[in-house]
Amino acid sequence: MLDFLCVGAQKSATTTIHEVLSLHENIHLPESKELHFFDIDENFNKGLKWYEEQLFRDAEINDKMVFGEVTPDYLYIDGCAERIRQCFGEDLKIIICLRHPVDRAISHYNMSYKTGVETRGFEEAFSQQYSKYTWPTQKQLIDYSYRDKGLYAKQISKYMEYFCLENMLFLCFEEDFRDGSLASLQEKLSNFLGVSCDGFISPSEKIPKKNEGFAPRLLWVNRLLKSQNIGKKVLGCFMPARAKIAIVKFVYSMNSSRKGRLYKSRVSDLRRKEIFDDFFSEDARKLLELTGIDFYEKWAD
Repeated sequence: MLDFLCVGAQKSATTTIHEVLSLHENIHLPESKELHFFDIDENFNKGLKWYEEQLFRDAEINDKMVFGEVTPDYLYIDGCAERIRQCFGEDLKIIICLRHPVDRAISHYNMSYKTGVETRGFEEAFSQQYSKYTWPTQKQLIDYSYRDKGLYAKQISKYMEYFCLENMLFLCFEEDFRDGSLASLQEKLSNFLGVSCDGFISPSEKIPKKNEGFAPRLLWVNRLLKSQNIGKKVLGCFMPARAKIAIVKFVYSMNSSRKGRLYKSRVSDLRRKEIFDDFFSEDARKLLELTGIDFYEKWAD
């Protein structure tokens, strides 16, 4: 039985949450983050048996174990909350981490640019998103939703229709990850999931930083990996999906320059505030009523 899901938001420390939770002796997560069961129809149609095979692979099954997974697109994609409730009921615990929406958008853009998905400048990409596609696919919505994914109140409202507030944990990227301590984060997570905080096997006292945006050595390599080309289609006919994903991740890793500059904010503090006020402030104000946490006050400065 699944006990919890971390559903988002994307580029808001979900990989770090996966890493931290994986270090608890009584918490089991799949080795590979993001199973994409509830958001991708092809996977969902494989059925719960397939999902549980991925979820419980190599797991130690006993009464003390807590099982979960982390897929940040579950928060954004329509229909996920309903599917999750259908499959696992209203008592499932939901973890959501929210980040300043402008910083999230910039981080999202940097990832898309680094991996070759995006070629436009940030301002153009942010304003247009996926509008260049007449009928955008789900993948295009995910790749280019720089602005929409930061409208958290709209997304959280969908989950409120199927899960009660008491079964939802809201984390703040700035307080719990950027400026917070690992001990404090572990305490919040363990209390929410009902496991002992002493069960964490921590290699350090600092919160691990994951998915840092290092510059690619050769940008054209990443763009080639993301493009639709005959070579990829031919290989896809003979290679299992898991093998393809592993190869792509390996190439991205080898093409990432740790000595290169990190992808940092591309807007000034003044422009950051303007974008927040123009596009996100109204939505952020709604979060207090929904979650009981004044995220607007945390982000409005």
